[in-house]
Amino acid sequence: MWAREQDVVPHSSEAPPRVVRLALRTMTHTGSYDKAKTVVMAFVAKWHWKETLRLLNIFVGPWAAKAGLGSYHRALKDVGQILEKQPVMRLDGTTLYRLLGHLLHARGGDGKAHATRLVRWFVRRFGAVVLSGQVRHRLCRLGVKMAQV
Repeated sequence: MWAREQDVVPHSSEAPPRVVRLALRTMTHTGSYDKAKTVVMAFVAKWHWKETLRLLNIFVGPWAAKAGLGSYHRALKDVGQILEKQPVMRLDGTTLYRLLGHLLHARGGDGKAHATRLVRWFVRRFGAVVLSGQVRHRLCRLGVKMAQV
């Protein structure tokens, strides 16, 4: 029997962060996007930005079969909503890496333009520290993929 939403979503800021992260991972693996978003939004304003960033990095990655430009734009919208609730949050290279993952599955040549804009925005807002080795590798993979299209 599947759990009801109120059984899945912890409503207290007293819930241990590890338990919430594990629940969120399960939701992302099963494709429960709406429930996962409810969990993230419930804890955004209550937790310190660093702990919220860990939730965001789980939530914002590409979802199994739904990756592409549509999921990329939805993930960007979610990141924008979270940044509105916690403007002091500093996104990191992991967030950028996971957002770029959506573009690996994009059809056509649009992914390169979106990736360029996204990386420029991240560097402008959060500094060059977001360009980790992972991010650079993913950018190279995107470049190779776009050259083949």
